[in-house]
Amino acid sequence: RALQKSMKRSICFVKRVELHFKGNVFSQALCLGDVDNDGKNECVVGNVEGTLAVFKKGERDKAWRSCNDLGTIACVGVGDLCRIEKNVLVCITSEGQCHIFYLGTEFEDHRGDMKPSYTQRIPANIRALLLADISGDGICRLVIGHTDRVIRVYQWFPKGGPETDVISGSLVMIKKWSLEAQVGSLSVTDRGSQPLLVVSHPGARAAESA
Repeated sequence: RALQKSMKRSICFVKRVELHFKGNVFSQALCLGDVDNDGKNECVVGNVEGTLAVFKKGERDKAWRSCNDLGTIACVGVGDLCRIEKNVLVCITSEGQCHIFYLGTEFEDHRGDMKPSYTQRIPANIRALLLADISGDGICRLVIGHTDRVIRVYQWFPKGGPETDVISGSLVMIKKWSLEAQVGSLSVTDRGSQPLLVVSHPGARAAESA
């Protein structure tokens, strides 16, 4: 009887956030990250109609910044992909358009529309996205999982010498793997002192790659 009493528990999530955002959203098209490099996380969400929105803390009714007509947004992510020691917002569509937005602290008080700082075509049918250092060298890379069971790794190479806060360069594919099962999600874990890329598959299976 004591065991039954201890097992009868309920959980109530009192604090929650509701955002006013229309459209259908893929599971990978929603993330939290410091988009404008002010030390605080923003909520980024994109829908299949091509609208990308950034919400700041405490603002639910209207997005802080937004962009329309991007395509079928499949994945979004935030990280220092461009090697400028500042975060950028990465938005990738199912059609294979990779849009990079740079929103520094100078844009903090500006509301309204935003435009991509850089756009590049990559293979289509995107399923998952990861921005992380997967090699242990301190360089953030873009890892993309496709619906055809292929994983591609991209690295940003700046143009014209030293890195600056200007988005100038291009993405270059540096690795590619073909898997036996569909890609579910991408993550990074540690094995000793080296990071390890983990790919989950439907059916609770996982593949690891050094």
